[in-house]
Amino acid sequence: MKGATTRRLSFLRIAIAASVIFGVINIILLGATYQRRSASQELVAETSALEENIDGLKQINQDELDELQVELDMIRSEVADLEDSFPELGAPFAIYRRARDLALESKVNLQSIASQSTDFHETNSGLVVEKQYSIDLMGAMEDCITFIGLLEEAGRDTLTMKSVYLVPQDSTCYIDVSLIGFSTAVGE
Repeated sequence: MKGATTRRLSFLRIAIAASVIFGVINIILLGATYQRRSASQELVAETSALEENIDGLKQINQDELDELQVELDMIRSEVADLEDSFPELGAPFAIYRRARDLALESKVNLQSIASQSTDFHETNSGLVVEKQYSIDLMGAMEDCITFIGLLEEAGRDTLTMKSVYLVPQDSTCYIDVSLIGFSTAVGE
């Protein structure tokens, strides 16, 4: 009987040892599960905080973008105003046809129109051409002055009077003008 008791004891010992081992494994697994659950809850809390921060940053970014858009619109408006204040350099001034029509309107006899010189100027906007012309007229001085006024008004954006010579004895007028425009626009 002694052998049977030792067998029982050793079976009990094995069962107790197995139970202890399974208990330790169970505690380890429960601890790992608890740690995962705690880490998961921390991640959810951190995710919420990060999403709030992202939303805050998006709002700040949108506010700054709106401010920049307002500033850009103001700058565009200023640029448009400045562009409107500059003369239409691109519009050609048909000096020969205009001078003939204005001479008829002011009752002077257009004797000649001659090209004197051409100068090219490189600018940020492109190549600008300045052409010098001389216009010879015959008629009453009042009519010559009327012609000069009409010519200045017609070409106010691209035409500059360089000199005017009135010779009342001969009833002649000599006018030197300068036209300015982009190289493709000034040609007539």
